[in-house]
Amino acid sequence: MQRTTCTLNWSALGITLALALGALLILVSLTREETALSAVYAQTGTAAPAAPAIPDAELHVCTSGCDFPSVQAAVDAAMPGDIIKVVGGVYTDVRARAGITQVVYISKSVIIQGGYTISDWATSDPMTNSTILDAQGQGRVLYITGDITPTIEGLHITGGNATGLGGDPGDEDAGGGVYVITATATISGNEVFGNTARWGGGIYLRSSSTSIRGNTVLSNTSHEGGGIALDYSPGILNWNTIISNTANSSGGGLFLYYSAATLGENVFAFNAATNYGGGLYLSGSDADLVNNVVTDNRANNAGSGIYVSSSKPRLWHTTIARNIGGDNSGVYAVIFKGDLAMTNTILANQGVGITVVDGTAILNGILWYSNGVNTVGLGTVIVTQAYTGNPAFAADGYHLTAGSMAIDRGVDAGITTDIDGEPRDATPDLGADEYRSASGESRTIVDPDLGGLLIFTDTRGLTTTVQFPPGAVTDTTEIVYTAVPSPTEPVSPGLRSAGQAFDLDAYRNGERLFSFTFSNTVTVTIHYADADVAGIFEDTLKLYRWVTTGWQVVGTRLGEGQTLDMDNNVLTAWLRGLTRFRNMGVSRYDIYLPLVIRNG
Repeated sequence: MQRTTCTLNWSALGITLALALGALLILVSLTREETALSAVYAQTGTAAPAAPAIPDAELHVCTSGCDFPSVQAAVDAAMPGDIIKVVGGVYTDVRARAGITQVVYISKSVIIQGGYTISDWATSDPMTNSTILDAQGQGRVLYITGDITPTIEGLHITGGNATGLGGDPGDEDAGGGVYVITATATISGNEVFGNTARWGGGIYLRSSSTSIRGNTVLSNTSHEGGGIALDYSPGILNWNTIISNTANSSGGGLFLYYSAATLGENVFAFNAATNYGGGLYLSGSDADLVNNVVTDNRANNAGSGIYVSSSKPRLWHTTIARNIGGDNSGVYAVIFKGDLAMTNTILANQGVGITVVDGTAILNGILWYSNGVNTVGLGTVIVTQAYTGNPAFAADGYHLTAGSMAIDRGVDAGITTDIDGEPRDATPDLGADEYRSASGESRTIVDPDLGGLLIFTDTRGLTTTVQFPPGAVTDTTEIVYTAVPSPTEPVSPGLRSAGQAFDLDAYRNGERLFSFTFSNTVTVTIHYADADVAGIFEDTLKLYRWVTTGWQVVGTRLGEGQTLDMDNNVLTAWLRGLTRFRNMGVSRYDIYLPLVIRNG
């Protein structure tokens, strides 16, 4: 029998015992000190200072020269709460995990941020330093699962293909770009493009309350939900641009399936569906939609903008315009029971504004414009506070411009901001946008029977008012005052500008009225400052209008005139027409003669 012999090094053992004893004494000392300090804090009533927080780790990823060459490697090494920062570049390392293929498999609460450079880990710029996760058609890009709360920010997510990966309740392929199941993720500030699946080409949520915020989701394809699909998911979608996605069946931009989602401040544009819901398709989904834009989408069958099936959604401040294809309906509703409620809506340039097959649609506050027909169908449509006129969209197709018939036509529905996060007025505008006057602009609505009042206050606190008497207009007309800081029209010799210059324009049904003349004289009252008339003889101050031959004094036309109150710095004019106006007077010249002193 072989023995195992052990020889002790007593010198080393002595050192070890001494070190251990020293550590024990330190621990006892610290424990006694903590106990003593706790007693002091207890006696004085002073709270003990909190222990310093241990910061979450920051892991760095780049293709070369960092601790981690791939996002997956960093995720695997991370602890919950860690931040993973990724340098701009292309990451294509697709791998299988738990029988599923993707670029990154996430089952822990980490934060992944793109847009960094290897020389600057403090500043993320996803546009300049594009962090591209490209599955190259070999699987999904991101797979997120579990009872976790991860955050995905500033990535370019592309090349995902869910073919053969299943994922929806019927095991059909879902979520080409991003697949989320049960997790509560935050997907923010990403570009999700060029991905494909049967459900949710770009993003798919299953049993998830994930927040999708500020993303661009474009050029993705699927059978249902070209851009995004939610499946039994009360998700939140805010400030996303969902454009140019394609569904081979329904829901070109978004498909909601039994998902009581919340949608706010999104733009659904230029999406397409072979069958139904070019922009959105809602099935069994009692969703809330606030400040959304649905424009320029296509469906080959019905609901070119929005298709509602067995759902009772609530829509506030929605702009729906120029959706085409199939029945050309901006909204197509098969409600069966319950109500579809739409408040403060613009429905414009549609073959059919809204089709209600059955059930009831309640429209409170709506602007119709240039539709083939506003409402059709066997269902009930209840309309209150309806207007007809031009919404006067800006070049982007949904922001309002001066003269829009949507301005100040809404009802107070408790929505305090618009699609841009700007405050809404007490009497809000219809549609997603709340028109904000430029600092040099004011407007009013003039009623044929009641007249109206326009007040403009400049940055110095000086006011210009225009009083419109009853009968000044024959039909409801909007008058817009626009300050002109630097008029370009030439001034006649001997005259000099004296403060205010401004345009007055008339709009009716959103269309500008050129060569407009009031039926009755209107009164313009202009307050000026001493500094405005410093360069002229004040008693020559008058209001001039621009005509094709030059500046003309107001008062040369029948019923017009003006007076000057120099004691109170007030110029009052009565006029009938609208154009550009300008205060001017005779220029003051101070002449100084030289003093000559002769010697001797």
